[in-house]
Amino acid sequence: SGRFIGGVEPGRSGPPPDYRAARVAPVVWPVMPTLSEAASKELLSAFGVPFPDERVVAGVDDAVGAAGEIGYPVVVKLGGDRIAHKTERGLVRLGLGSAEQVAEAATELLAAATPEDGEVHLLVAPMLRATRELIAGLHHDPQFGMTVMLGVGGILAEAVADEWRAVGETLDPRAMPLTGLANAAIDRIAPAPEASAAGLAAYAESDLLCYRADAPAELVARQAAAWDPLLDWARDRYDVHFEIVTGVMHRAQPPATVARLGEAVASRDAFQLAPLSPLVTLTGTLIGALALAEGAITPDALWQAAMVDEDWQAERWGEDTLATQARAGKRRDYDAAARFLSLLDEPEATCEHDRE
Repeated sequence: SGRFIGGVEPGRSGPPPDYRAARVAPVVWPVMPTLSEAASKELLSAFGVPFPDERVVAGVDDAVGAAGEIGYPVVVKLGGDRIAHKTERGLVRLGLGSAEQVAEAATELLAAATPEDGEVHLLVAPMLRATRELIAGLHHDPQFGMTVMLGVGGILAEAVADEWRAVGETLDPRAMPLTGLANAAIDRIAPAPEASAAGLAAYAESDLLCYRADAPAELVARQAAAWDPLLDWARDRYDVHFEIVTGVMHRAQPPATVARLGEAVASRDAFQLAPLSPLVTLTGTLIGALALAEGAITPDALWQAAMVDEDWQAERWGEDTLATQARAGKRRDYDAAARFLSLLDEPEATCEHDRE
């Protein structure tokens, strides 16, 4: 078929019956800048790369039928040889749970096709959830020959690439915080994640939220309003108890609390630990950083909660230039870490392979 590159016909799914034979006699693919997602998978499946049960269809009714055969919920995407980045154009519909939703999505996607897209089709796939997207690529380097790139994909990869695209004549690491956090995850944390997790877990012993002022009353009230909801969240989330201290003298937290929060940190991978580290150290609260990581608080709200004491002092005594500059620098680092953390989960893994 001239419409479906590589013989990917409507209703076609899965690898060939014998992919070993396919390696012996590979398909001869037309020379073109990119392959569609469906054609890319057809090619890779010939070499034993597994894929979920997906269907390439031409119209709305066929999409509804394919969704029924696959089982709900499903993903529907607009595909074609000239469509390389579907997410940015809104050409992906996620979590469709009924025939009506599939029909509506398919109609909208077909209507969104432009003349520049050329021949298009619909790809119907199961809605899958995981924790990471993967990016892989090949490049023929004039010095090293064929090289392979493999790493964390999705929007985080694009954000890191944007930092590199913005580099001028001088490379300034301070202007590339996402790259720095990714490097930390790979080079410092991944070789020994247990050590990094243990260092962060130690903050459970002296979390900012557990140390309160005894006066004046307005500051006491501000701390309670900003910090008590986070402690309540942690109690419900982790089934723990906290010792609340008035003053700055250290008081040990219950061993069960420290152990449980340590488990919550240790359960995270290197890419989650990398941004968690500056979030904890800049705010002084492991509890708040965990709440941010789990979507229980927004980045702005956590920053405001962590700055209650500093704001109080600035209101009473003023803030000098150096202190203002230092706080602005801390906020930049904090925002970068919060953004890195959010990009790990955005979009939620969906069987959305849209970067051929």
